[in-house]
Amino acid sequence: MKKIVIVLTMLVTVIVISAEEKEYQYGLGFGGGMISGSGFSFRKLNDNGGFQVNFGLMKYDHFGNRNIGVNLFKTMHCSKRSKLYVLGGAALYNTYEDDNWYDDYYDDNSNTAITVGGGFGFDYKLSEYIRFNFEWPVTFFFSTGNTNIYMYIPQAGIHYYFK
Repeated sequence: MKKIVIVLTMLVTVIVISAEEKEYQYGLGFGGGMISGSGFSFRKLNDNGGFQVNFGLMKYDHFGNRNIGVNLFKTMHCSKRSKLYVLGGAALYNTYEDDNWYDDYYDDNSNTAITVGGGFGFDYKLSEYIRFNFEWPVTFFFSTGNTNIYMYIPQAGIHYYFK
């Protein structure tokens, strides 16, 4: 009996030591930027690449803003605490000024903008579960208000990661 317990203990120890631990790759948090959208964020990022979806809502008095954005990532380099990646993405913004949340679809007081862009990003592990990301894309901003902007606009986020 004693030999069986010793052999089982050794077997379990070898399995635990040799087991490959997967990195946490799914994150929930907050992100902000022109091609990612601003607000709550879901992110999947591993050694091959990933994606991110952001959405945000804001209403103050007679002014409101809604946005949603999607980014795609391709990891270029990984280290123990950081990742360098290229990204591309787009976001849709809608701002309005009205007394009623639903009337902006039928009123001329709303303004819709689309942003697209691409660039480089950097993801850094602050702890086992928390990561900070900073991205530097070239952004193309197209608006129904005839405002077009083409420039580098940085974006950032912080996420809590899980498996």
